[in-house]
Amino acid sequence: MKIRLKTAASYGVSDRELIALFHPEIIPYTVSSERPDGTVLPTDEFSQKMIEELDYYRELLTTVHPAPANGPLYDVESVIDGTTIKVSISGKLEIVKLIGLTAPKKCGAQEAIEKLKEVIGSEKIALEVDPTVGDRDASGSLLRYVWKEKSDVGLGLLGNGFVYEEGTSYKYQDLYTRVREIERKAANEGVWDSKGCKGQG
Repeated sequence: MKIRLKTAASYGVSDRELIALFHPEIIPYTVSSERPDGTVLPTDEFSQKMIEELDYYRELLTTVHPAPANGPLYDVESVIDGTTIKVSISGKLEIVKLIGLTAPKKCGAQEAIEKLKEVIGSEKIALEVDPTVGDRDASGSLLRYVWKEKSDVGLGLLGNGFVYEEGTSYKYQDLYTRVREIERKAANEGVWDSKGCKGQG
């Protein structure tokens, strides 16, 4: 499938596309159920169009935000908060903080923890270093992007409204910031929920 992108390196995707990357439930509303002549598509043809659209969004994300090359995989021992995990690395337990993100401290904190547990599951993860932020933070935690298969775990949490973007300088800041602003405007749940956690941290 050919990716419909002009400037993948600069994240040349529309707001609608970015929203659909994290909220695939809206995809049926982006697919026309009619042919050009106005006749309604049969159910099987409409279903096939939806499958193709979902494949497009999946490929889109791996194009604009590709996973790092093959490297070591690690076991997650526990989840500390919505952006911090404990990982077994070379026989040693290390605390790993997701780069560019902050977990809610009060409202939404438990939801962020549960979502991170759900996303990681029992599978191994990959860790990506970002030379622009250094190896560890002031508390000694490793600073890493966390990947599960080809998905950036932190970006997924941000795109679904479970965590905050820090606003500091890091490798993927442009993409994270844009996702944050789109989610902030579009979502009615998670840490941006005006009826729930908004402004409560």
